[in-house]
Amino acid sequence: MNALWTYNDQDVDPGPNWFLNEPAGFLTGPGPFDAKRDGGTVGPDGLDDCRTTTLYGLGNVGTCLRLQSPVTQTNLITSYFWRQFSISSDPAQTILHWDGKVDDGAVLYLNGVELQRLRMPSTTITKATFASGGVNDGDAPDSFDFIAPASLRTGANLLAVELHQSALNSSDLTMGMRVTAVTPPTPRLTATYSSGSIILNWQPNLGELQYTDNLEAPDWKPIPGATSGYSETANRLRRFYRVVLH
Repeated sequence: MNALWTYNDQDVDPGPNWFLNEPAGFLTGPGPFDAKRDGGTVGPDGLDDCRTTTLYGLGNVGTCLRLQSPVTQTNLITSYFWRQFSISSDPAQTILHWDGKVDDGAVLYLNGVELQRLRMPSTTITKATFASGGVNDGDAPDSFDFIAPASLRTGANLLAVELHQSALNSSDLTMGMRVTAVTPPTPRLTATYSSGSIILNWQPNLGELQYTDNLEAPDWKPIPGATSGYSETANRLRRFYRVVLH
């Protein structure tokens, strides 16, 4: 949550491919990032637009952001953040757990590929795009799990975030993020027979349940939506099951 990020709160357009590389020439600072109109502390714009403690349980403010654009002298609509991190695990067996808060909306990118939109429209997003919804002070933190995201790499990775305000009269903005790489144990699949049905359980309750009727020339087929505790009628000569983490 308090790692060093490169960030752009200057209302400078970083270009259409801004999320592909961490740029030079912008400031760096520790998270979480925050601004609050009349927050009690002088921020980087020389105004009383910073506070010492964030909301949403993120802890003390690490870096004060500009609430006011130095270009338009109105609210800063969009700010940008970059952070490199490294993992040693197999990406195909890794879950990225993200928790924290963005106020108001954001788009997350991993190695140049969009991962998630939070309170953002589904249309093309630019520096002037407003978040599609606001955040209230008492709202819960945001939390997501990305199971083996295709853009994750062993070794160096780049996380990029664009933070958007919901309106020009919004009184604050926050970007606090923690990302944890989790490598779960291989799911253990057990099968029991009861009253003419086969019941399948596996822990951890992750991945996709698949089946085949022929192990000599297996054609594994998914069982859409199946979770641990799945059951079906045991009326076949043979059937084989497996759980796959994608």
